[in-house]
This record gives sequence, C-alpha cells and structure tokens, in this order.
Amino acid sequence: MTEKQIIRKALTINKHLNNLRKECENLIEEIEIFGDEVDPDIYLYELRYLKHTLQDLADFDLEDSIPE
Repeated sequence: MTEKQIIRKALTINKHLNNLRKECENLIEEIEIFGDEVDPDIYLYELRYLKHTLQDLADFDLEDSIPE
C-alpha cells in the first residue's frame, strides 16, 4: 500500500467516524431527555456510563493525525 492509499483510506475512515460522531451526539441528547423523564437512579446507574462512552467516541478525532 502506498502512502497516498493509506491517507485516502484514513480519510474514508474519518468520514465514517464523523457520521458516527453525529449519531453519538444524537443518542446523547436522547439519553439526556430520557434521563429527565424517568427515575434518576436508572439514569445515573445504567445510562450515565453509556453517555460518557458515547461522548468519548464523539470526541475522538482521527483527522488531526492524518498527514497532509
């Protein structure tokens, strides 16, 4: 694989990650809405970890490490 092919593949993956980031952000919003409507214990113990994991995924940035 050449350097150009590697960079092109990384850019393709980055596009997929950007789409996934949007989905994560949407789900985070849904979790927050759900948390406002249900027993806070369910939100705190069952969904908080999921929300934090989704936030970590949404914050992941591959683009900064792809050479130009």
